[in-house]
Amino acid sequence: QFLNYEGRKISKRKNWGVFCEKLPQSGLDADYWRFYLSFLIPETSDADFKWLEFKEKINNVLIGNIINFFHRSTSLVFNYYQGKVRIKNLKELKKEEKQFIKKIKEKTKKIDYLMEKVEIREALKEILSLSSLGNQYFDQKKVWKLVKENKKEGEKFLVIFLNLCRNLTVLISPFLPTTGQKMWQKLGLKGRVDQEGNLKTIEKTFLKSFSILRPEPLFQRLDDRLIEFLKKTT
Repeated sequence: QFLNYEGRKISKRKNWGVFCEKLPQSGLDADYWRFYLSFLIPETSDADFKWLEFKEKINNVLIGNIINFFHRSTSLVFNYYQGKVRIKNLKELKKEEKQFIKKIKEKTKKIDYLMEKVEIREALKEILSLSSLGNQYFDQKKVWKLVKENKKEGEKFLVIFLNLCRNLTVLISPFLPTTGQKMWQKLGLKGRVDQEGNLKTIEKTFLKSFSILRPEPLFQRLDDRLIEFLKKTT
């Protein structure tokens, strides 16, 4: 199957396409391109690189979903708990919360299975679905309000969400290696995110405490002016 560009076949001779040797001039980290191209892998049919879709996938899907969940979780931990949260015992968790953790583990195993089968696009969709699950639960529990009204209860949910962040960090790292390592370090975790055994570890374990670093922006949103610049330089 083929990857096309804006509805036509890519042609080096006609200068029609996005070309790898020009990408360093864009000023964007390779993870931007890797994320969008992971959506476009023509596994079963031809695919089409489109600039408006590139902008939408980065702004609304990557930043609006995974990065948003990671940032809102870590920001609350840093701003309200000085970067340190813990629960003494998993028995503190209610049945509903344990069910949520179970869903995280089940989805993580499913993503592992899809990656083993080299179903890359489907694996990425499931990673985004897992992150959406976190965002929905975050909103349902109104954690931003809970940390002000019931600090102990808020801390419990943030430990759960940081565990989900840990899973997402490991799962997204094959797609976003640079960003994955940054996220891993921000969570206060040792070593490398792509270390052998990390995937099996997140499937089986739940961390009861975290000591994170100050959150920082991981991606910049793409605007029309930047897209026009990218069209000309790549």
